[in-house]
Amino acid sequence: MKISDRDVLKIAGLAKIKILSGEIPKIAAEVEKIIGFIDRLNEIDCEEVEPLSGITVNRAYEREDIVDDGDYADDIVGNAPEQASNMFAVPKIVE
Repeated sequence: MKISDRDVLKIAGLAKIKILSGEIPKIAAEVEKIIGFIDRLNEIDCEEVEPLSGITVNRAYEREDIVDDGDYADDIVGNAPEQASNMFAVPKIVE
């Protein structure tokens, strides 16, 4: 498929990109290559191929869902300027 300069400018407008006039022939050739590749892909017979929902067929590893606080509270509040009962202590701002 032949891509014209007008086609390149329309695609650039739709993509909201600025193309210099000297780049138009190069971009047209690249778009022609891309369309040629897509045409080659369309020639492949995929009738016997089942569609996949992902790239792996294996089932994902599942683990037991355990709620845990991570036991990092001492490390986290250890750097706080003030702490009380293993929590951040901040000045009261609402009365």
